[in-house]
Amino acid sequence: MGNRARFVIIGADAAGMSAASEARRVDPALAIVAFDKGGFASYSQCGLPYLIGGVVEERGRLIARTVAEFAERDIAVRLGHEVTAIDPAGRAVRVRELASGAERDEPYDRLLIATGASPVRAQVPGLDLDGVFQLDVMEDALAIQGYLREHEPRHAVVVGGGYIGLEMAENLARLGLEVRLVQRGDQLFSSVDVDIAAPIDEELARHGVDVSLCDSVLQACRGEHGRVIDVHTSRGRCARTWCCWRPAPRRTPTSRGRRGRGSASPGPSRSMTTCGRTCRTSTRRATARSTGTG
Repeated sequence: MGNRARFVIIGADAAGMSAASEARRVDPALAIVAFDKGGFASYSQCGLPYLIGGVVEERGRLIARTVAEFAERDIAVRLGHEVTAIDPAGRAVRVRELASGAERDEPYDRLLIATGASPVRAQVPGLDLDGVFQLDVMEDALAIQGYLREHEPRHAVVVGGGYIGLEMAENLARLGLEVRLVQRGDQLFSSVDVDIAAPIDEELARHGVDVSLCDSVLQACRGEHGRVIDVHTSRGRCARTWCCWRPAPRRTPTSRGRRGRGSASPGPSRSMTTCGRTCRTSTRRATARSTGTG
């Protein structure tokens, strides 16, 4: 890449790759490379429940641009590469190629941390059982698809009544599963007013979804072969299930990164790169950005 200024991006999903495209438009001479721990770039996370439900027939339809298409615009995308550390003083990131385990330092002139926020895993017994999933990235959706094909479950519990939880309940019901939706608050879709949320309850009931409000999961119970068999909730309800999904609440992004994405950890000094509301970080020449998913 010679003496070209170098723009390194950690995370190759919506935020990272839209930034890459804009950077290319502004500066045709800029060297741009994006690293991502996962196996997919620039795809619609919002469509993952519909991929699971079969409305989106194949995963390629969720991909906005392929790695090859970015290469045509002189934007390099390195999938299966985890950024494990940032060295602000040396203006370099440490990258590990997951397939080989080889590590190398990659220099940057400008750095964008576009890993998004870290999923929060609830401290609930049984979440490590087979059949309990957290839907966050493409790999999660593919794992859920595989489980549905292999085990053909008849019951499901969805924990959380936000965007993804509602879409999962909709698609699982479409597939013919008996679905219970557990929501800790007193209404579904808490980002809207109660009078707007009420018709959602009615529509779910019309499709046979059992909604349990002011409720939360206390334990997922083990059945045969280490698979989840039922879920105990705070309202004393024992929900029979062969599979359980929960959307992924978020923590504010930091350089600890999002392990399903580009990933990043503090550099040799062990200092953390923190991010404020303006997306400027405490590290000079480094910026953070949300993934911008629905």
